[in-house]
Amino acid sequence: MSSKKSEALTALYNAKIQKLSEEKALADKMNDILTRRGGLNDGSKACRKNLKAAIAVANQPGYFEYYVPSQEVKDVEESKVLNSLVKSLEKVHRELNQINDDISHHHVPRDGVMGQAPQELGLTSLSHWFDTYGRPKNDTLLDELKTTFQPSPKIYGGTNHHRSFKSQSSPMKVGRVTK
Repeated sequence: MSSKKSEALTALYNAKIQKLSEEKALADKMNDILTRRGGLNDGSKACRKNLKAAIAVANQPGYFEYYVPSQEVKDVEESKVLNSLVKSLEKVHRELNQINDDISHHHVPRDGVMGQAPQELGLTSLSHWFDTYGRPKNDTLLDELKTTFQPSPKIYGGTNHHRSFKSQSSPMKVGRVTK
């Protein structure tokens, strides 16, 4: 029984290594298309620089010649090579996640405590969790972090024509928690 389990685990690890190499090959191909000289990153950078220059001279008379991407960049964009590479990468990534799940199922401990969900342990709500493990004690820390509004103590003095009045503002003391 143990040898069957170890053989299955070895097969899973070999499949994982194969999928990782497939993923690396796809990522390298995508990276090459993006980062090579005259690739999509260079074309995008040149287009941005050209548009910034066009905006800078937009109020001046005359014609401004815009950047025209190379034929290679146009072909890559029209054939949507990157879209197909991304879809292939997603497929390989999903397969890798499935293999990782299968590997983790082989490593579940015999007593099953580590692999159990909170419902299986009898913890169905937050109140049940607090009953079992206790409540946090840092209530004073929460008061310091809370956003508060306090009425302004300012009283604006009156004149012979206007009587004094108390400010209606409530300055906010900013905290990280809003209650």
